[in-house]
Amino acid sequence: MKTIQVEMIDELKNQIKRLEDAYGAIDDARHDIRMAFADSHDTDRQLCERDFREPLKKILDCPRKGLDNLIKILETELSHIENKNENDLDTEKQNWEEKQVFHYGQ
Repeated sequence: MKTIQVEMIDELKNQIKRLEDAYGAIDDARHDIRMAFADSHDTDRQLCERDFREPLKKILDCPRKGLDNLIKILETELSHIENKNENDLDTEKQNWEEKQVFHYGQ
């Protein structure tokens, strides 16, 4: 049972890491897009603004919010599993101590 919980914790940590990496890639892409607009000429900038920036902004904003929420969900789940593990260990320790008292008390 504990092996499964440890594996779940490790998998959640890996998922959080992958999401943070994806989040970083989105931020890098956003920066590259901004730099491309800044380097373009005025006419090109207006064309880029109309044809590319607004649709790209919508695409980038949406996954960003989604990634934030998913990371929060996974971190909450990880915290829940860690708390459950702690409680399980406390319960096992308490049961063991009760058995010792019962065993030596007889």
